[in-house]
Amino acid sequence: MTFEEFWKVYPRKSCKAVARATFNEITTKGKMTSTCGVKILARSTPEELVEAALAFRYKTNIVEETEQRFIPLAGTWLNQARYEDQDEDERKEMADKMRNLLQRMDKPRLSVVG
Repeated sequence: MTFEEFWKVYPRKSCKAVARATFNEITTKGKMTSTCGVKILARSTPEELVEAALAFRYKTNIVEETEQRFIPLAGTWLNQARYEDQDEDERKEMADKMRNLLQRMDKPRLSVVG
């Protein structure tokens, strides 16, 4: 998986260059960050970040119907290691639901002729 796959599913599209740099740092060597006053080495695989972004999109767009302006930029979400906020089982479940919705949206629709 690549950054472009992450970007495709993340719910807010702004400041792509910052998000790409942070994504690459987290998925290669790790990134020292401070979250809630605790310093951690944030490290994750691209697959984990894509799954977390799918789950976050489902939560913000479907469950909570969050206004776009209140959704953090991808770089902020990554820098603050917010992808670690969700329970693993809940994350997998929401990611699967979002994948299914996106797949249904991508399927061609039948047109009525006549």
